[in-house]
Amino acid sequence: MKQLIYIFFMLSIVIPIYSFENDSSYAKFDLINFEKFRSHRCKKNLKVNNLATCNLCAQNAVIDNLNVKNIINGPSYSYGRAKFVDPVNGSDNNNGGIASPFQTITKALSVINNNSAANRYVIILFPGPTVEPAPLAWKPFVSLFGFGKEVCIINQDINYTASPQEVSVMDFININVLNAGVKFNLDASAATEVVIRIISSQCNCTWNGGGPLSLSKNNLLSFESDTQILNCTVIDGVVSAIAIGGFFGNLTINNGTTPEVQMVGGVLASSALVSLNGSAKLITRGVANTAIITGIAVNGVIPTWETDATSMTTNGVNTGPNLAIVELDEIIANQSSNLTITNENVVLVDAATSSITISLPPVASYIGRTITVKKIDASTNPVIIQAFANDLIDGNSAKVLNTQYQFTSIISNGISWSIVG
Repeated sequence: MKQLIYIFFMLSIVIPIYSFENDSSYAKFDLINFEKFRSHRCKKNLKVNNLATCNLCAQNAVIDNLNVKNIINGPSYSYGRAKFVDPVNGSDNNNGGIASPFQTITKALSVINNNSAANRYVIILFPGPTVEPAPLAWKPFVSLFGFGKEVCIINQDINYTASPQEVSVMDFININVLNAGVKFNLDASAATEVVIRIISSQCNCTWNGGGPLSLSKNNLLSFESDTQILNCTVIDGVVSAIAIGGFFGNLTINNGTTPEVQMVGGVLASSALVSLNGSAKLITRGVANTAIITGIAVNGVIPTWETDATSMTTNGVNTGPNLAIVELDEIIANQSSNLTITNENVVLVDAATSSITISLPPVASYIGRTITVKKIDASTNPVIIQAFANDLIDGNSAKVLNTQYQFTSIISNGISWSIVG
């Protein structure tokens, strides 16, 4: 399965600023220069004055190179032709250039007709609530870059339905798609490989990635940087959430073919309700998690939550028959001194020089979790697995391993430890 790990921003060669309004040219953009442009909006007037540098901020005037490298499969996706939208000062009678922006995203989309892998577009959105007359029917190979999620507030839903066998990539950066209940409605179920990245934004979202990789569907929705999600519903397909600000509202993963959400870093806040249904899977690593996570069986199929110890909830989780929790291994190899377990679930013990005691955490703190301890040395020194306080392991306060490669696996039911292997 493809995983999206990082976004790299690459600086390329600067070209004249007039290329923004010459739609027959192939202008590129660099996000570094774009961020400068966001910070110094005085550059908007440079086209009129034909200045190479800004007299007010003394920085380079051009924002004409943007390559966002997608390391899912190696290639760099470049954004070519630009259209500018200014909801406050623009007009749909303008030509959409940097000094003559449209007022609506709707107008910008309407004039983009030759978008393709060879002709990618980016719509640059100036600050201000948008005034779109109807929901936005998004187009492939068109990205949207705003001036900030606090100031670029979209007033209509963004709807996108991929065409059969479509292969494309789109980025939505620095925008707000949650005010007054608006949201992304993203359907890539018919596509072959559609990658949609929502970066440094706020949003509500529904995603249908459309089935397993075995059906040649490599579609991915990725939340990145400090993106914050109020509500997210996954109908099917894969969602990657990398170091996001958090699901501040609800996350629902429905019963589908391969519905899956992968979270690396970020926050699942205590206000979040996470609902996993049927074949749904949630994978969490390094997540600050205090959410309530529940599972709902569908036709006898129960959802799965795969998690490292760091991401185990401290607030509430349904650990009953409707949610299978699979703890991702956190292994300590060659432990040669006494150890009190905190987050580990596999400990390989080397007692060659002396006996070793492995002290267990309170059984009530490890509900549904498994710990495996194995003696790896050939000595006769024992490895002692010691229960906490009055806790018991199959009725005993300790379990002793005496021979090389002997091991035991125990699971907590919240009251006592049971040996399961």
